[in-house]
Amino acid sequence: MSIDRRSIETVPRPGDGHKPRLPLEVLVILLMASVTLLVLGLIGWHLITNRNDVLNRAEKSAANLASAFEEHLTVSIGLLNDTLLAARSQDFVKDSDRLREGLRVRPGLNDIALQVSVADRTGQMIASNFDLGGPVSIADREHFRHFADSDLDDLFISKPVLGRVSQQWTIQFVRRRITPAGQFDGAIVISLAPEYLIRFYHTIDVGPSGLVTVVGLDGVIRAQTTKEHSSFGQALGDAPLLRAAIANRIGFVRSSGSADGVARLVAFKRVGNYPLFVAVGLAEEDVLADFRREMWVWLAMAAAGVLFLSLAGTLALRQIRAQRVYENRIADHQRELERQVAQRTHRLSAEIDKRAQSEQALRESIEAMKKAQSEALQASRMASVGQLAAGIAHEINTPIQYIGDNLRFIGESLDELMDPVENDQKQTTASGSDASSAVRKKTPAEKLKFLRDELPTAVSESLDGVGQISRIVLSMKEFSHPGTTSKTITDINRSLESTLTVSHNLWKHVANVEQRFDPSLPQILCHAGEMNQVFLNLIVNAAHSIETSGKPLPGSIVIETGHDAGFVSIRVSDNGTGVPQAIRSRIFDLFFTTKEVGKGTGQGLAICRDVVVDKHGGTISVDGEEGVGAIFTIRLPIAEIDGNEETQ
Repeated sequence: MSIDRRSIETVPRPGDGHKPRLPLEVLVILLMASVTLLVLGLIGWHLITNRNDVLNRAEKSAANLASAFEEHLTVSIGLLNDTLLAARSQDFVKDSDRLREGLRVRPGLNDIALQVSVADRTGQMIASNFDLGGPVSIADREHFRHFADSDLDDLFISKPVLGRVSQQWTIQFVRRRITPAGQFDGAIVISLAPEYLIRFYHTIDVGPSGLVTVVGLDGVIRAQTTKEHSSFGQALGDAPLLRAAIANRIGFVRSSGSADGVARLVAFKRVGNYPLFVAVGLAEEDVLADFRREMWVWLAMAAAGVLFLSLAGTLALRQIRAQRVYENRIADHQRELERQVAQRTHRLSAEIDKRAQSEQALRESIEAMKKAQSEALQASRMASVGQLAAGIAHEINTPIQYIGDNLRFIGESLDELMDPVENDQKQTTASGSDASSAVRKKTPAEKLKFLRDELPTAVSESLDGVGQISRIVLSMKEFSHPGTTSKTITDINRSLESTLTVSHNLWKHVANVEQRFDPSLPQILCHAGEMNQVFLNLIVNAAHSIETSGKPLPGSIVIETGHDAGFVSIRVSDNGTGVPQAIRSRIFDLFFTTKEVGKGTGQGLAICRDVVVDKHGGTISVDGEEGVGAIFTIRLPIAEIDGNEETQ
């Protein structure tokens, strides 16, 4: 092995006075640690951000549900209050039979109320839709004392109590009865089962561990339900939810789950002007279920990345140690050469020259390798264009062939037509008009008739072929429209026709394509090239679905366009395998694919969604039946077009 003379002069020796440098192993370890911490930090930041987004969406959802629940409850209580106000001064409420008769003509109240009863000023019940069976007094009840001990004339909503007549737990909605002179004359009471207050819960979805509750500002739960069970009458105590509801009409708290062990995101809202509030709690376990699955995926990826970096660092350290051993050996050899430099000068020079030649050869090899890598990269880039270009070449080749055949036929036919003319001219020169007539008579009439019939057909077919080539080239030009930063005025029908033309070779053996284009479809502003790519992805997916369905070929692809309500719609349907219901919510996710490894990257439909939704403000959806076929529908907004827009 040769030694560079410059390296002999610059390798430091002990005592040379060079400043100590940080060992290369330490630098490698610090670099690997920095990269690892950076990767873990980015993943952690992503997970924290994603978790916060999920929780924020859950908070908004809970707030919306609480608002809807509150509106429903406000309307229901308002109806009860109106009923109490209308009935409290009526004479029929003093008699049980007449009270029952009045309830029969109000079937809606029968559906709501468990019991309607009237008490006189002493608290003695004087009428009820239940059979009293004897004297019953409610003088000691809180809802009666509220009016007997004060001049208040409001709607009183009681805590859940066990009815003395119905023998069921109910919530009392009570109004003061007054005499014509304005004196206290007892109370009229509508008793509701606690379950009525939360029946709205069954129309909403708050998850497996979600909670819906109606609570009084006195801290007592009027009605509460989860998916597992319902309850009422418990006291919240000094709970943050109660304190927040007393201080604010609407708000949000995070419950620690001290009662049932379930941590929840709770949105609350006061019910109208009544001393109640509703609360909807979404369990963090339910809200973060999808996030936790994603978190484990990211953590697995992080673990794999850390393992990879550890392996790479270990290999690098081994290489550094091997290099250091090698350098130490070189240094020893260098010192030996220094002792023998006088005797081996010529030999060392030859070694230096030899090393220079080796380094030159190595540089040339590196340059050649870089060139080969560049050529391979270019070939890889062209391969993506090659698949579509090969189909276009094949489509153009067919009309080229029959144009050539027709031109050869025309050439040969012209020769056959010109031979008699030339002979006729020669005979005319030699013998006059009689000889020319004789030559013409020798031309077979059948051949002339054949040429007269076929030559126009050959010319027409050739012109059709030229037109077909022109259409293919024009379609390829329109399909390859370069991307621009601004949108252009685009005819969607024409874009679809161009896409079908350039992709004809990909689907012509698999399916028949039916075009149902709306001739009155308005032009829209869009990125034409990107929309062409969307159409191509959907058509190719439809062809692949038909090809792999196992059904008889050719299948059917139907492409329809239309417009309504300010939107242009494009509908691509096929009779392939269809999209299973279980994966419809995921097919537009990046890297999600149902194809075999190597046959799909999971980017096609994700690109479609990005172009349609994010770049154009439209929608894309999938429908159809599994085993029958898939239907993809795109809706693009019809924007207002001014005179300065470029036309595509």
